[in-house]
Amino acid sequence: MKIIDIYRRSLNGEEMNENDYDINVVFPAMMQLAKKYDITYNPADPVSSDDELADRVFEAALEFFLNAGIYCQDTGRVIKFTKEEVLYAIGEEARPRCIGGEKESRREWRCRKPDENSRPWCHIGSGIYTSTDELFLKLVEGYARIDRADSMAVPTLMNDPENDSDVPFHPSEVMACIHNMKMARQATVNAGRPGFPVFNVVPASGGPVSTLAASHPNCGTRTSDGWLCAFYPEFKLKKDTLDKICYLQEIGGNIAGEASTLLGGYCGGPEGIAIGVTAYAMMSCMLGAQYFLNFPVTLKGAISTSRPLLWGLGLGSQAVSRNIHLATYNSGYSAAGAGTKEYFYQAAAYILTGVTSGVTTGTPFPAAGVKMDGMTPMEAKFHTEMADAACQLTRAQASPIVAKLLEKYEHTLDTPDLGMTYPELFDLDTNTPKEFYQKMVEEVKAELIELGVPLK
Repeated sequence: MKIIDIYRRSLNGEEMNENDYDINVVFPAMMQLAKKYDITYNPADPVSSDDELADRVFEAALEFFLNAGIYCQDTGRVIKFTKEEVLYAIGEEARPRCIGGEKESRREWRCRKPDENSRPWCHIGSGIYTSTDELFLKLVEGYARIDRADSMAVPTLMNDPENDSDVPFHPSEVMACIHNMKMARQATVNAGRPGFPVFNVVPASGGPVSTLAASHPNCGTRTSDGWLCAFYPEFKLKKDTLDKICYLQEIGGNIAGEASTLLGGYCGGPEGIAIGVTAYAMMSCMLGAQYFLNFPVTLKGAISTSRPLLWGLGLGSQAVSRNIHLATYNSGYSAAGAGTKEYFYQAAAYILTGVTSGVTTGTPFPAAGVKMDGMTPMEAKFHTEMADAACQLTRAQASPIVAKLLEKYEHTLDTPDLGMTYPELFDLDTNTPKEFYQKMVEEVKAELIELGVPLK
């Protein structure tokens, strides 16, 4: 569909109070549909391998999306679509290809199915705050030197406390976003991989003006990079997202629908997570996305590695990969921080769940993504190794491994060790992990191999 047609529906759709939409449309529908389609959480099987259940999740999500539509927060109206429009938009014939990178780094992100032993797309890095330009450059260079990676998310540079860049939509924000992207491109050049794509243009942006400013080629941004176009919990949209999509469609950039379903919010429990994840994928397709950034989190703690969330995430991922032709990655938030074994247990569980369910994952964020300088290239490298191992397993093989990993970390989720920082874990002169950190990771990998993960 054309964005202008969606915009017109946001002006002419049913008028509704936002609270009424949350309480009377989204919340009851999730519970009713879970019951109608016999979708029941099974904590003993954290990675479901029931294809019929996944397809029932898809049917529930389709019914939900047709009835609930999208709520436009700017106009207070509901945008709705017909069943024919949605089914066409999610089919292979209608879907735009997602091709990232230039020259030596140019690759196509292909869709996968559950239990498929094929190369998963590896999207590494994160938008976690970085305190200085020097650390930013070293971190992004470290990401770009991971040959197995296909795309990356770059950090957000900490604002200068002496200027006004912490004020949304201020000219200083525009300058900060431009600087962020110039630094990212410089880092890929330094790493000898200038064509490596940035798939979160631009993390420092608070609005479309800053994003569009940093998208100019003078900033090092290319149409083969990727832009995140945010949706809001639950199933809400602002007109500035439509503005951004209009621009990106004109220049041919890779568009990502970005959504976070909240466990314990209006979607309810793990069954609602599965339905919500699938409906957000449909929403992404209606808005012309080439790929989908899916990051459901718990309402308490904002993490992605609890047992109920993994179950809902995996099942929703299967519903998407079996029925919707959309490149999808799950972006996880670990409770534990970098430099802890618990981080790697959680990251392994998250990656095993996503890859065997037919999608891929981003590098799970340490310390729920809130620790300054709280990520290193080591977590990104581990992610690529785990992704290649996970695709060799089926869901039925992965589920007992994930269950054993949950036993290792589940009791720590409420009081996690937030770990250490990049300078504490890496020798910055060589940009390599310190000896104790390398040893810790090797110990974790040995444990994972013993559990049945085919790491090399």
